[in-house]
Amino acid sequence: MAAETPAPKKKTAKKVAKKKTVKKAAPKKKVVAKKKAAPKKRVATASAPAASAGKLSITPAGRMELISKGAYHISMKRHPCEGNMESDWLAAEAMIDMLFEVES
Repeated sequence: MAAETPAPKKKTAKKVAKKKTVKKAAPKKKVVAKKKAAPKKRVATASAPAASAGKLSITPAGRMELISKGAYHISMKRHPCEGNMESDWLAAEAMIDMLFEVES
């Protein structure tokens, strides 16, 4: 008797379950409504003299304080060691007088 050779094993293919890929939904963009420009307000002309139109009223002491602060800022913008203190004062004075009216 001849030795029996074992029968070759059959190869069986295993079925591999395919993973389902789920696409994520793209985030929704926020829609912002465009705002309309506000209508421009009309400025009524005052019956007061034109020289004082649009100027704020300040006291003489307030005027001096604003001028001193303005002269300081003009000096610091340029350089405190250069220039003339009197010209800084005059420039600040002119600017304050354009913007404000001194109370009597």
